Amino acid sequence: PPDYMGKKFGRIKLNTVYHLGSHYQGSIAGSMELMNMTLYNNFGIEVDHNIEVDFEAFMDIINILGGIEIEINQAEADYLNKDDLYVRYDVEPGLQKLDGMAALSYARMRKVGHGDYERTERQREVISSVLYSLTYADLMEIHGMFTQILPMITTNMTNKEITNYAFEFIPMLLDGLEIQSQRIPYDDNQYTMTVEIDGVIDYQLGCDTKATGQRLREFIGMVETETAN
Repeated sequence: PPDYMGKKFGRIKLNTVYHLGSHYQGSIAGSMELMNMTLYNNFGIEVDHNIEVDFEAFMDIINILGGIEIEINQAEADYLNKDDLYVRYDVEPGLQKLDGMAALSYARMRKVGHGDYERTERQREVISSVLYSLTYADLMEIHGMFTQILPMITTNMTNKEITNYAFEFIPMLLDGLEIQSQRIPYDDNQYTMTVEIDGVIDYQLGCDTKATGQRLREFIGMVETETAN
């Protein structure tokens, strides 16, 4: 991350960046600001808005939506059925409707499949399913849901901006918009690096940030501009 609030940082994890922003600025706004600066500094990605949802709000939002549909494999079902912290009913493999507790457990599971790679994939599936679930509601129902959901989230958007974005986005979904997502580092552009954090050695994934940023900007449709000499 770049220098922030008079502090200099080395190479650290993105989730640590989010924590440090809040720590030094004194609020979640600092987390969002430093994260946005870091994404731009490393990948050339400008983030317009940020949203944060805690675990309790996550579960409440899923329940307000009436649950989400997720394709569960046997290993994932076995894990969910053992997670007595959240899941209170049997989950079978196949296409299942998960309530808030089961969806949170599904999104957080790490020790199933390929570690964090599959965990982040599950999290993207949850987000996509949340958005697709809105296609089954009419505009009045969506308005009612947003009235309940807005107080549960922390964001640098105004309520009016959120509502305006929602009512622009929902018709796109109804017209068959396909949601796409990606993760970084890419499989063909990553390496393991050793870092020292407070005297403790840790192993982290690194990547060529310039090449990764280029691919990300192409993926999200950002127009590249050339500087004339």
